[in-house]
Amino acid sequence: MRIMFIIHDIIMEPLGVTYLSSVLKRAGHQTRLVAITQGDLFDVVDAFKPELLGYSLSTGYEQRFFDINLELKKRYNALSVFGGAHPTFFPEMIEQPGVDAVCLGEGELALAEFVEALDDGKLPTDVANFWVKDNGTIHRNPVRPLVEDLDTIPFPDREIFCHYAGKH
Repeated sequence: MRIMFIIHDIIMEPLGVTYLSSVLKRAGHQTRLVAITQGDLFDVVDAFKPELLGYSLSTGYEQRFFDINLELKKRYNALSVFGGAHPTFFPEMIEQPGVDAVCLGEGELALAEFVEALDDGKLPTDVANFWVKDNGTIHRNPVRPLVEDLDTIPFPDREIFCHYAGKH
C-alpha cells in the first residue's frame, strides 16, 4: 500500500512520522512525506498516488488540514487518517467531512494493524487506538496499552526525507 504522510512543515524532524514510516516499511508498504507549506504539495501527492493519506496534526492547523484533505479526496479514492496531538485530545474531529479515521495516542502498532486490515480488503473498524467512520457510523475503539519494549519498534525512517520535494 502507498501511504502519503502530510505534515505542516519540516522545521524540526517529524519524529513520530519517521517511526510510523519505519514500521510500515518493515511490513512492506511504501511511504512518502510532504509538507503543506511546500508550494508543490499537490504535484508531490499526484506523483505518488497514495491509497492512504496520513496527516500528523497539531492544534491550530486543523482547519487548513481539513481543507487540504477534502481537496485531495476529490482527486483520489484514498482513505484519510489523522493522528498526532490534536486528534489524540480532540478525537471528535472524526465528525468533520472527509475525515475517515482518527488515531489516538501511540500510532506505530495501531497504524500497522490498520493498514494490514486495509490490505486484506476490509475497513478496520475494530483496531484499538482508532475511531473510524463507516457509512456515517463512528466506531470508537479503546486505547491500547503503551508499547513496553521500545526495541520492538524499528529505528526512525530518515530515508523518508529523500523523497520530500523540499529536500534540504
